[in-house]
Order: sequence, then C-alpha cells, then structure tokens
Amino acid sequence: MDDIVGRDVELEAIELWLTARAPATLLIEVENSFQGHWSSARPYGGGNIVTHSGSLWLAAQPTPANEEPGSSQFWNLLASKGADGAPGQVGPQGPKGDKGDQGDAGAQGAPGPAGVSGHELIRSATLNIDAFAGFTWSAHCSAGKRVLGGGYFGSRILADKDYPGPLRDRWIVAGSASATGGAVIVYAICANA
Repeated sequence: MDDIVGRDVELEAIELWLTARAPATLLIEVENSFQGHWSSARPYGGGNIVTHSGSLWLAAQPTPANEEPGSSQFWNLLASKGADGAPGQVGPQGPKGDKGDQGDAGAQGAPGPAGVSGHELIRSATLNIDAFAGFTWSAHCSAGKRVLGGGYFGSRILADKDYPGPLRDRWIVAGSASATGGAVIVYAICANA
C-alpha cells in the first residue's frame, strides 16, 4: 500500500512539474512510462522515467542494466533535486509497543576458579588461664593445609587479638583472663593449600 501511495505522490509531483512545461498528451505518456525508483538490476526502455538521487530522469533510448542516471549518455535530466526543506516539527510520541520475544540464551560463561577442598575444623585443647594472666593460644591446621579463618570460645576472658598465623598454618587468639581466671578454646577452619 505504501508503494502505491508513494507512486501516486511521485506522479502528482511529476504532473505538476510537467503541466507548466509540456502539453497534456505528454502527461498521459509520463503516467504510462513512470517506473519508480531507478534499479541497477534491470534495463529500461526508451521513454521510461525514473527517480534517482532526488532527481527525475528520462531514458533517451533503450538502456541496459547498471547504466546509472547522471553518469551515462542513456539518461536525460528532466528535473533536478530541489533544496532540502526545513526540518518539520517533532511529532507526538507514539503508543508503547508490544513486548518483544525473549532473546536467545547467552553463551556459556568461563569456568570459575576451583573451590576449596579438603576443608576441616580444628579445635585446640582448652587453655585454663589464671586471674589477670595474659595468654596466646592457637589451633594448628593439619600438614599441607592453610587456615581460611577461625575464632574462639572463651569464658571470663578479654581477647585482644584474633588472627591467622604468619605462615597461615594456624589461627591465634591473644588476650587476658578476668579477676577470677578464665578458659579459652581456639578453632581454625583449614583447607588444602
């Protein structure tokens, strides 16, 4: 339907231009000779009229395919493209469109890093602490394992430090006991190095 409307508009423009320049008999021939937009894929007969790059062209003789108007002796210019008009006003926003189909699944992502294996929870023996005495106590990982984290269970103590050992082979807790003494058990979460 758009092609028909577009063709009618083009014919009206051609007729308006030719009305001022040619007899009525030529208008009948134009309507029968108008071929729409020029296509490089087809030949044209002598007298065929096409639009190309905004201008109107007349085939002066039978014209083979790929002979472009404006760069070939086969075409005569009937009307040059006019100057571009001023931009029109912005139209109102159209209605919201329908929701589109779900897209295809994406490509599979790269494998993630290997997780920890061989994890274990190590508990130290209970350390009993005299009143107000300071302490440092730790839970050691098994050979070949590294500490991931840790903590402690305490009774009547103040823990000042709670940290991994310098070789990451144990969890250490340091602090002091209350006025009545205290006790502490340290635990370490370890995994394969």
